[in-house]
Amino acid sequence: MMTTRFLIVATCVLALGLTACQGGGLTGGGAKATGTPGGGARTTAAGGAGVHITPQELAPVDAHFRAGRGGSNTRWILGDVVDVVASREYFASMISINRGPFVKRVDSKAGEDVLVTLTFMGSGNQASAANNPRIQIGTGLTVTAYRTLRLRLAATKDTRFPVRLHITATGNASRGHREEIIQRAPVITMGGNMVKSGNRWVWNPVGG
Repeated sequence: MMTTRFLIVATCVLALGLTACQGGGLTGGGAKATGTPGGGARTTAAGGAGVHITPQELAPVDAHFRAGRGGSNTRWILGDVVDVVASREYFASMISINRGPFVKRVDSKAGEDVLVTLTFMGSGNQASAANNPRIQIGTGLTVTAYRTLRLRLAATKDTRFPVRLHITATGNASRGHREEIIQRAPVITMGGNMVKSGNRWVWNPVGG
């Protein structure tokens, strides 16, 4: 089995090379975004109701998942098994799925949610940042799994949380920024929610 550090560093290098982070996208998954991050105001569907969020309110969310100049905002998280739950309406247009020749991909649906499961089928000496299950969220966050990565693009049901992201890495989990390891633990979570504060929507990041 390759070392954790090698996979971390290789993942960071790929994250900094933005063209290398573009994968197969979500083609065939059935998800369709209702807007594009960084675009104009949008309405997020939620069980027939609607939530109006201005471009100014969305700007911090867009920036949170942008690498920034020189990759200054590049972050990563990895683990043996990683589960990602993301608002379909916002994140479907900004997630790239990267699968090497040793990754099995299975797409399915659960109600209105789109499920993508990526499983590493290779041997230990075939593990690498390019071969293991990996997704890129925007240009600033790379999510990698040693064994299995499960992505759930969840249709918004609760208008209190129109934009949300929850990542749970379990097993040999770690997270960091560029080549720096910030945390190691059996379970690491990160993500964020957009919540109402007074008469404005604000983005509350969790775990970096």
